[in-house]
Amino acid sequence: MLDVMKKVTTINERQGGLKIHKDTLYYFQDILDHIIDMEQRILSLQESLSRSQGNYFAKISIDVTAASNRMSQIMKQVRAK
Repeated sequence: MLDVMKKVTTINERQGGLKIHKDTLYYFQDILDHIIDMEQRILSLQESLSRSQGNYFAKISIDVTAASNRMSQIMKQVRAK
């Protein structure tokens, strides 16, 4: 979609290109700006979600390690009796 909008907004500038009314061209350029803005927002959210997922997995790893250490302590106490 982005490629199509870029072509539509630039083809009018070339010699012999499409004859697009100025108002229509402004409309297409506005749509292109919105598409670029949405694409940047999506990439930003994707990075944020990726970091959140990494933090979540790190927390799970810490919890599993803590549970394993606690289990080892309990097993030592059971064996000592």
